[in-house]
Amino acid sequence: MAQPTPIRILITLATGTQSSSLIRALSRHALTTHTPITIHATTRTPSSQLAQDLQSTNTNAFTTIHLFQTDLSDPVTLIAPTTNVTHAFLNVTPVLTDVTLEAKHAKNVLAALAAHASSTLQRIVYTSASSVRDPAVPGNYNGLDQHPWMKAYYESKFGIEEAVIDLATNTLAGKGVDWTVLQPGTFLSNLLPPVSKFMYPGIAKKDGAEEERHVVTTALVPDFKSDWVDPECIGSFALNALLLPDGDERYGEYYRGKRVKIAAWPLTMREVVQSLNEYLASEARPEGVPEGTKVKVRNLSKEEVEREVEKGDVLTASRLFQNENRGVFGGEWMEGIGERYGVEMGNLERFWLREGRAGRVAEGLGY
Repeated sequence: MAQPTPIRILITLATGTQSSSLIRALSRHALTTHTPITIHATTRTPSSQLAQDLQSTNTNAFTTIHLFQTDLSDPVTLIAPTTNVTHAFLNVTPVLTDVTLEAKHAKNVLAALAAHASSTLQRIVYTSASSVRDPAVPGNYNGLDQHPWMKAYYESKFGIEEAVIDLATNTLAGKGVDWTVLQPGTFLSNLLPPVSKFMYPGIAKKDGAEEERHVVTTALVPDFKSDWVDPECIGSFALNALLLPDGDERYGEYYRGKRVKIAAWPLTMREVVQSLNEYLASEARPEGVPEGTKVKVRNLSKEEVEREVEKGDVLTASRLFQNENRGVFGGEWMEGIGERYGVEMGNLERFWLREGRAGRVAEGLGY
């Protein structure tokens, strides 16, 4: 009897939010199904506590995790982790100081897969963003030319999507490589460290006047609804895209050769923060957070937004772009998404409870 092909999965930026959620999902899947899986996890610093913990807590009798020290700008470092992998999860991230680097990093990984896994690769999954459309098509975005960073961002993201599809359908044509592009929405974890330290630094302020403590400041208008998602569920979407059987009806209908939008809740920032405050007011609030702690939302005025944009603040400019492109964010596609794709989407209460138990809510509030 022929032996099944060993599963070897490349996962880039392994310690990142999405990649680490996939590693946890794969580890659980391997253990419950007794399926041997070897993970090639790339990271700049394999010796970091984060990487070491990720490896040790997810290794089991059926899951082997190899950490590879890589620099996505250096193709030589990508040879070992891509060699003979059967599946690939491509995760790259924008660099504020050079938005073109994301595409360069992605293309280096794709070139390495073409060179070193052309005879073994079966599936590739790329994680993009829910608002990505072809920026070259008139009408897909409003005022894109007036937002050079956002234009470069969407050119990069869409360009990587097309490069992934090209690898599967042209470069490796005839080799049976399937592709899936995941397009997740806004992460709830953006309100927690480490991302909150950059995006919402005021949330950690615990001293000063009451109105100055624990404030989420945003350039989004008060009624703007983002498409929110618990990023932990992204690992489950990626798991399905990578390992559902070829003959599985759900794989054929929803994953193979598809762009998959991922989000669960169209909510304003105030609605999300209200859910956090309900958790902080409950008996389950995290240890170390004083009773009565409450997070506030401050929406910048139009004049304040304009001043920040003039200063070159990329984050504020991106929020201004969102305000001008509401139709790109959210939508009816979120309804019933978990049932369609076979993924438990969770809920806001469980998200805060889980992150609170892990200590991230208290840390994010500065305690």
